[in-house]
Amino acid sequence: MNKIRKNYGWLNTRPNSAKVLIEKARHEVPGFTDHIGKFEEQITLKSYAENTVFSYSCGIAQISLLLGKSPLDSDAVEINETYWISIMENILDIISAILDFIKPFNS
Repeated sequence: MNKIRKNYGWLNTRPNSAKVLIEKARHEVPGFTDHIGKFEEQITLKSYAENTVFSYSCGIAQISLLLGKSPLDSDAVEINETYWISIMENILDIISAILDFIKPFNS
């Protein structure tokens, strides 16, 4: 491991980082590469900031991975249902973690 990576661990890409999600969607979701390329081109032409384009691309990658297909191949109802199911699963995971954390204190 080189000195920079060793001293600055935050430079290492984490498994669930935005860059990893976008690349994962490029490899796993059919048509994602073409769709995200066109999207990024259009939004860049509208003079959006680079960070905004990246953030939007990450969001599209996340929902594409949840759906298993490009959002362009889905309808709005399917996208909303998938999104809310994902949020509810995350909330349940958080509640479960909190209950596991406080369990020893209630014994």
